[in-house]
Amino acid sequence: MKNANKNSKLTKAKKYDKRYEEAIKQAKDLNLVQSMSRRGNCWDNACMERFFGTVKSETNYYDTLKNGLLSYKEMERMIREFIEYYNNQRIQKGLNCMTPVEFRSKKCY
Repeated sequence: MKNANKNSKLTKAKKYDKRYEEAIKQAKDLNLVQSMSRRGNCWDNACMERFFGTVKSETNYYDTLKNGLLSYKEMERMIREFIEYYNNQRIQKGLNCMTPVEFRSKKCY
């Protein structure tokens, strides 16, 4: 029983490694460069981490991810839809219960 469990974990790890390698290859093909800074310096990437954290928590990202890694096109579609929703439909308390577009239009005119 222990060997079967151990083998299934190894199989999952190998599948993950293969998907990870495919994602790295796809990123290189798209000329994407990983952001790296010195250890303990998170501020250079904090805005994007916050953005992607919000995207993950307010979309069906985790349900989609259960089927495997997202393709570039799927992720691009999900981000575009989220930005459209965030700017035009999502009401925010800090903006007097208006959407960002409504708030900007009332402040500008």
